[in-house]
Amino acid sequence: MSCLLSFFLFFVMGQIQLGLSIDSLKQVIAAMEDDTVKVATLITLGQQYESNQPDSAISYYQAARRLSEQLDYPAGVISYINNYTAVLNVQGRFEESLRLNLSGIDLCRRHALAALLPKALVNTGVVYQYMESYETAIDYYLQALPLVEQDTHMLSLLYGNLCGLYRNIHQPERALDYAQKGLALAEEDGNGYAIGSASINLGNALSDVGRQQEAIQHLQRGKRLGEELNDLNLLETALIDLGKVYLELEDPAGYLPAFEAALPLAEQIGDVSGQAYAMNGVALGLYWEKQYRQCERYLLEAMAFAEAHDQKEPLGEMLMLMSDVQLALDAPRRSQVYRAKHDSVSRVLVSTTTLARIQELETKYETARKEQELIQKDLMLRQRAQEARIQQQWLVAIAAGALLLMALLILGYRTYRQRQQLSRKAIEALHAEKETTHLKARLEGEQQERRRISQEMHDDMGAGLTKMLYLSRAFDGDQEAGRKIGETAEGLIKKMNEIIWTMNDDENTLDGLVARIHGTAAELLDNVGIALWFTVDDELPALMLPQDFRRGMYLAVKEAVHNAIKHSGASEVAITVCTDGGLTITVRDDGRGMPAEPPVKTQRNGMKNMQRHLAALGGSLTIDASEGTALRFQAPWPPSAE
Repeated sequence: MSCLLSFFLFFVMGQIQLGLSIDSLKQVIAAMEDDTVKVATLITLGQQYESNQPDSAISYYQAARRLSEQLDYPAGVISYINNYTAVLNVQGRFEESLRLNLSGIDLCRRHALAALLPKALVNTGVVYQYMESYETAIDYYLQALPLVEQDTHMLSLLYGNLCGLYRNIHQPERALDYAQKGLALAEEDGNGYAIGSASINLGNALSDVGRQQEAIQHLQRGKRLGEELNDLNLLETALIDLGKVYLELEDPAGYLPAFEAALPLAEQIGDVSGQAYAMNGVALGLYWEKQYRQCERYLLEAMAFAEAHDQKEPLGEMLMLMSDVQLALDAPRRSQVYRAKHDSVSRVLVSTTTLARIQELETKYETARKEQELIQKDLMLRQRAQEARIQQQWLVAIAAGALLLMALLILGYRTYRQRQQLSRKAIEALHAEKETTHLKARLEGEQQERRRISQEMHDDMGAGLTKMLYLSRAFDGDQEAGRKIGETAEGLIKKMNEIIWTMNDDENTLDGLVARIHGTAAELLDNVGIALWFTVDDELPALMLPQDFRRGMYLAVKEAVHNAIKHSGASEVAITVCTDGGLTITVRDDGRGMPAEPPVKTQRNGMKNMQRHLAALGGSLTIDASEGTALRFQAPWPPSAE
């Protein structure tokens, strides 16, 4: 990984640092109106998922885009682009990312969103840098540079990107200069992510100029910050770059653990570039340990991965390493074949023309900057002259204001007299409004009473059951009895929480029901090691559902998941949600299957419970046992759904 590129996000992790958990954010979203604040909250929730569940992050980002388009809120669409393209770049989907970022620049300019333009320019430069179009990348960076010079945090990240670019074009001294500037600004700003990113960039730049021991110190700092911030991307990047430095020092005790630790992190966050570099690092470790046959087998797998994901730079390094491996295995002809492949896919060396063009762009930027300073001085002189004219105008305005004040006083007195002559109908309207207010207050009182009952159940009964659970674990007598008491208490706690969820009016949305089903299924299946695939086929309508509908559908799906765990022997379960003409939820497992119509005597209580819940909702249960078992729950929308 040649550099750690930084993306300017519209809501830059600030709201995550407020301490909001994912569950609390979901609860906030369920109760929010469809407005710009909800867009920001959806983006924040997506950012919390981005480092370990990118698919979930994408789902929330896309929900933010749909709501922004519905509200005609271009700033929200740009926020979606900034965050979603960061995931695309990690996944190596650069063409799609470039198209979206260019549309973001166009949105900023069409809607005069000057504050968001530098972010869009930098993110576009990042994609061009990934695609090795260095002249275009630096052009976008330099367009953004004068727009962020007063923002320490953003300028630090931009310097980091420029450091990476100059490393790409083999200009280590320029890269080192930008890396040092970036770290100084990051430390001044005090942002942990910016300091970690800048430390990694400085470590890489120092390694390029042969100062490996200093490089290790800065890379270790980036690694520590990645661990403290629980930022897997930061941690993965630091480990890979540490492994490279240890390789240069021929220190196997350093590089092998680093690459082996980085590989699962890259797989977890879906970073195809990181995976390719980590795999190459592991192969290099095997080569230096002279395990040539094992290295050859591993390299074949790594090269297939790099080629499938269009990772040219690590693929070129792998082909060169495979050429060396073949020489070590006394196979010179195969070595020549791999060397030829390396020459065909390796990055084209940066030409003198490219370097000259980049230098020309920087010179142009410096000239424009000086011209801007002269324009600013001229504007300052003009502003002072304008202020003198304004002072004169103020004197005239004060006199006019005094006259206007007198007119307003006269008008106010006349209005006061008119209000004293209110008609009987107006007074009756006030009484009617008062009665309406009393009725609303009574309804709100009833709702508050329900919340109070739920809270007391949670506080009093929950505390007692939790105490019973802990006492059962400390029970010194009959261990089996203690275990059963504990299981009973734990089950009652979960049941109580489900009752509270059903009673809570804040959870009465379709989004809330789907989120609850998703969370419960994930917890149950994760406890027994069964994989979950959860899909929502349609965009969820904004519906408010009554308690009996939410409870019936939730319990039916939960029973189906329990049956899959207990009876199917499945390795994975897929849950699909469809809202076409009603609510349809399908629970499919890859287990042993079951008869579509089991005999009455052998029919499980669970199946009867599911049918009972669906019948109460006016719905139906369909069983498909052709491949595993699929239970399809279908219920029409209740008349009270809004």
